[in-house]
Amino acid sequence: MHHSASSVAVPITGTEVATKVATSPTSPDILVTTKHSKLGKSVPKEDNIRDIIDVDSFKFEDTLEHTKTPAPACKGYTLSFPDSKSPHTVYPFALHDTLVLPWDYMVKNSAMSLFARSCTGHSEGELLACQSCRQLPKNKILEGVLARLAEGVHENANFAYHGFSGLQEMLRRKNQQIDFYRLRGLNQAKNLLSKATALSEQKRLVTAIASGKVNRVDRIITMGLRQKKGVRRLLASLEAAAQGYYHPKSFTEEEDMRALLLWKLGGNQVAQINH
Repeated sequence: MHHSASSVAVPITGTEVATKVATSPTSPDILVTTKHSKLGKSVPKEDNIRDIIDVDSFKFEDTLEHTKTPAPACKGYTLSFPDSKSPHTVYPFALHDTLVLPWDYMVKNSAMSLFARSCTGHSEGELLACQSCRQLPKNKILEGVLARLAEGVHENANFAYHGFSGLQEMLRRKNQQIDFYRLRGLNQAKNLLSKATALSEQKRLVTAIASGKVNRVDRIITMGLRQKKGVRRLLASLEAAAQGYYHPKSFTEEEDMRALLLWKLGGNQVAQINH
């Protein structure tokens, strides 16, 4: 059994032409339009048309877009430290708060890299750093930093120019000086205290001698010095003699001759009184 389809003339604008495409005996035909006919002509139209495919509506790209490879990131200027010193202890980090430095720093795996403030973030050509970072070694402030890293920082320089190791060394020496002067001052204070005490005891000895309470003071002093007594023991002997507890038994030759004369002139009683 064959299906008949009535055709109707449909005006087409532009240059579109409807072409009948047979799909299967039991399904209605499909019209495919192409732009080949001139304006004013008509083509038959099926009543049971389901889809109209516009072939010219598909666009194909003949060329492929080539993606650009981004430039490698700028590695900055690698700061080298002499004698395998660590940047954590040698680099003057406090200098960034004291001066206006035209670079920033980054420490990774014990390696320090400096980046210029005007760094573009991308390297140029086969180089690992941009032009701004490559110009950092010519900076006068950075030249001074490199010179101090190699030769050391003067001890009278500002604290900002020292690294952590330099500050630790200065603090250690400062503590030694403080301990030395502290102990020295303590020793001097002890010496002054002992001298002041001795001076006060000598004053007391002079006062005791001048009081007149002790007879034959010269004999007491002579015997005390012969026995190598100090100021305190001499003062104790004078106090004992003033209270009657101490009587020196030593006499000079003059005293012996005077006692002998009085004994011959006055007898035993006068000699006893003299004694």
